Amino acid sequence: MTALKKTYPHLPLTVYLRNIEVDDYMTSAVGVDRIVHGDFSEAGKISALAKEHDIVINIGSSWIVPLSEAIVDGLNQKPAGAKPILIHISGAGNFIDHWTTGEANPNAKVWNVSAMLPTQFDHQLSVSRMMTRKQ
Repeated sequence: MTALKKTYPHLPLTVYLRNIEVDDYMTSAVGVDRIVHGDFSEAGKISALAKEHDIVINIGSSWIVPLSEAIVDGLNQKPAGAKPILIHISGAGNFIDHWTTGEANPNAKVWNVSAMLPTQFDHQLSVSRMMTRKQ
């Protein structure tokens, strides 16, 4: 996220956090412009926030279906002609052993989508969810 903000400092950056303990870091080190607190059960809040943004990057959870539904619902409420972007990058661990034990399987297929990603998003992100607001 820091790399994204350094590369595109003019883009306002909003984060939706479940933990208030990282607020100072997010504003001072990362340069976040807006912090919204909540949890994954607050579908209305998540949907409204997604509606405000052109790009939503979800790295929070792939197991909580209502979270993803709330994000998509918000993006679907955007005005006609809008082309919102949803990047969902959580859940890579869901495939490590076919959901049986949660341990890595050394014989599993290695998934690499880095060649498909634009370089500006080819950075490790480390917060529940990041959203960039419309300009």
